[in-house]
Amino acid sequence: MKHLDKIVSIVAKVLEVLHWLGSAAGAVLFVISFINPLGLTQWLNAAQTFTCYGIEINTMVNGSVHMGAVRTAFIGFLLVFALMAMVFRNLYLIAKTARGKTWFSEGETPFQHNIVRMVREIGIFLISIPAVGLVVAAITRLCFGIEMVNDLSGLLIGLVMLYLSQIFARGTQLQNDVDGLL
Repeated sequence: MKHLDKIVSIVAKVLEVLHWLGSAAGAVLFVISFINPLGLTQWLNAAQTFTCYGIEINTMVNGSVHMGAVRTAFIGFLLVFALMAMVFRNLYLIAKTARGKTWFSEGETPFQHNIVRMVREIGIFLISIPAVGLVVAAITRLCFGIEMVNDLSGLLIGLVMLYLSQIFARGTQLQNDVDGLL
């Protein structure tokens, strides 16, 4: 179990950093779209479609790139990558806290108030990703007339995580009751 905790900690931290870099890339591309739209248009003509965690946008409209839709997509991607970075940050902290390796840890047990909170936050972040996709899709449809594909499976995963947080909350309550009896 300890080996798995260490592997999860390492993978979660690496993925967190990569997602923060992806979020920064979304911000940089958004800024570049104002500074050098022609250069970005040439690159986008080659790519034509962007996909990020179930959000998919075709950048071509009537044979040319629509920069307003592209900018909206970059903002959406920036937000989605930041939300996923927070998911992996919490996963990293959960693994460390369950081993008693954080300053706020209450021992080596998964049934702690902070772990319950972090699992709940993961659920909220995962539900927020399709919500961001819906907002970006609505903006691109209403403002620019461009259809986007948006996968809503993150809603189900987020709901599962919220339910798991309730199970952990009950486990924490039971552990506190048992500790009070001893």
